[in-house]
Amino acid sequence: MPNWATICYIILSVLLALEVVYDMICNNRGDCKFGSGIVLIVLTFITVIMSFILFGDMSVRGAIPLTLTDTFYMQIALSYAINILTIIIYCVGAKLARYRLGEE
Repeated sequence: MPNWATICYIILSVLLALEVVYDMICNNRGDCKFGSGIVLIVLTFITVIMSFILFGDMSVRGAIPLTLTDTFYMQIALSYAINILTIIIYCVGAKLARYRLGEE
């Protein structure tokens, strides 16, 4: 795996973890939930774009070589899993914020 991709995915994972912390702060304060959602959408788009860039960099004539498939799929799966868990945390926080405000 290229070093730049590893560094980018580490930075992306740290940003997603910081977004979870920011989302928890927003839930605790009861505001800024919209801003947290926008940050999550941007990070999700970055995750998808990074996976396409990584595929384009690692592919040979449109396919990933067999020696690199495990590394490629593991990197993509881990980044998507972190992003999916962040989205679930955001949705649960939004639901809790609505309960706190008495909307449901």
